[in-house]
Amino acid sequence: MKTEAKRYFNRLLWVIDLIMIIGLFCYIAYYYDALPDTIAIHFDLHDNPNGYSCKFAIWLLYALNIASIGCVCGLTLVPKSAWKRMNVDKDLKGTPINIFILLMNILFIYCAYTIISFNLNACHQN
Repeated sequence: MKTEAKRYFNRLLWVIDLIMIIGLFCYIAYYYDALPDTIAIHFDLHDNPNGYSCKFAIWLLYALNIASIGCVCGLTLVPKSAWKRMNVDKDLKGTPINIFILLMNILFIYCAYTIISFNLNACHQN
């Protein structure tokens, strides 16, 4: 019974991850045209922008999200025998890796939301 519940939970996490990835794509696509040509992409501790780029950089953030998830998922394809040769006993498949991917998605969504909302507010204040 535990195995079936764990399998269901892992599938649920994958569905949530997929919804978050699609949601991030839609969010960026919806607000992309409203962004100024040059956007703030880096901020100091006091929320002052100190790094700028063209607005296409927001799509690079999305691509980085997909690439990092792909790299983490690629680790799950490494057979157990290879991990044992490297003296690693842990199996990277299952719930811990799915939760890690979920947390990465949340981080990238927060970054995209922060960048887009800051630049939209700065654009409307001018």
